[in-house]
Amino acid sequence: MMRRYLILFLTFRVVVTRRRLYKPCPRYESFPRCMYEPQPRTLWCDMSNYESLDDIEFEFNREIHRKDIARLYLNDSCLNDIQYGKLAQFSNITLLKLDDNRLERIPKTVFRGNPRLRQIDLSVNTIRVIKKDAFYGLRDLETLNMDDNEIPALSSNWFRDLRRLRSLSMSKNTVKKLTRHSCRLLKGLITLNLRENLIHSIDTRAFEGLSRLQMLHLDGNQLTNISESIFHGLKSLRILTLSSNRISQWTPSELPMLHQIDLSSNGLSEVAANAFESLCYLQHINLSNNSLTKFNYRWLPRTLRRSNISMDMTGNDWECRCDAVLFQREVRSLQDSGVYVSIPEGKCANPSYARNRYILDRDLGEEIEFRAGCDQSRASTPLLPANTTCPEPLTEMHDDDYEYSLTSLDQLNDYFSEDLIQGEKQVAANSLRHQGNQAVVYRSSIAEIFLLVLTALRFSDAMR
Repeated sequence: MMRRYLILFLTFRVVVTRRRLYKPCPRYESFPRCMYEPQPRTLWCDMSNYESLDDIEFEFNREIHRKDIARLYLNDSCLNDIQYGKLAQFSNITLLKLDDNRLERIPKTVFRGNPRLRQIDLSVNTIRVIKKDAFYGLRDLETLNMDDNEIPALSSNWFRDLRRLRSLSMSKNTVKKLTRHSCRLLKGLITLNLRENLIHSIDTRAFEGLSRLQMLHLDGNQLTNISESIFHGLKSLRILTLSSNRISQWTPSELPMLHQIDLSSNGLSEVAANAFESLCYLQHINLSNNSLTKFNYRWLPRTLRRSNISMDMTGNDWECRCDAVLFQREVRSLQDSGVYVSIPEGKCANPSYARNRYILDRDLGEEIEFRAGCDQSRASTPLLPANTTCPEPLTEMHDDDYEYSLTSLDQLNDYFSEDLIQGEKQVAANSLRHQGNQAVVYRSSIAEIFLLVLTALRFSDAMR
């Protein structure tokens, strides 16, 4: 009986958790069904019948010239291979979507015939191999999405020609280490997303040269030690997320422009007193769901140049004793100087009389002083003078032949999403038509699971 349940469990796990590898492809006798949207010159093709671009000829309205197409959607299909010749016929496309296919490799110079590409989406495939100079010739490429693949490493050989690349996303891959050469050719990068990989090691000065990087996401990895020199050279970084790693200690890092830092869910037991001391523009600190117990009033930066700062301190077993009183004084000192401090849902765990009481409760502070006999002479340190040197926010960046301006984080996000949003709206109707075919796919998957389970049961009975 145990063997029977084991076979059932393994069958379910293999088929369901990796369903996209076994998704049956409906077969048609016709050529790929393509739909063209005049604005913004988008061609959407159902490639469910084909596994390679090399095996087919595109059939659609002959009055539409391939060179007039600006956006090409080949996503959500069964392609397992792409070849240079078939993509080159669409020489003027600026957006190429190949996500949710079965691609396992990106050949050398496969996009050489598409020099105007600005955005490529290769997410939700099973890519394991990317050949040297795979993106050769894409000097205008700005956004590259390779989320949810099986890429084992980040290599600078891929990016030799990508002078204008601004956003690189490689979350949910199997990258294990970042070397000092991994990002050396990405000098114009603004956003780097490496969430949910297997990164356990980052070499010293691994990000050196990325002076324009503003967002770095390293959540959901296996990092344990973060040295001060790892982030050396990131003088424009505004957002750093390191949640859901295994970091036990946090020491100060040279990040003069940092606005937000997320250290939640790490098991942090210690944060250096001066960890955030030189961060003039800090707006949000997330220390939630760690193993912190003691406050340090010096966590609040003395050089703040913002009108508000928030700290998420939930999910820790805070010891509200004399250190908490000093922390309260520091908060009041900042508020008196015009800086609003927000600590939502921050509550004490110990001692018993303080349990579940708000950290900034003034009555609690007075009670702690009375019970613990805190030294009232230890007043908080005054804010540094207004003329303290802080770097000026970087609002303009220049390249040899490219210039753009960024004035806020919101504008930064809009910069990468505006074109994609417009394109998605135009093909929404086509996607709805395609859902009918997907229903067939899902029903086929259910039937496949049922047959495999039935076969497994019969095999189990035969083994008895």
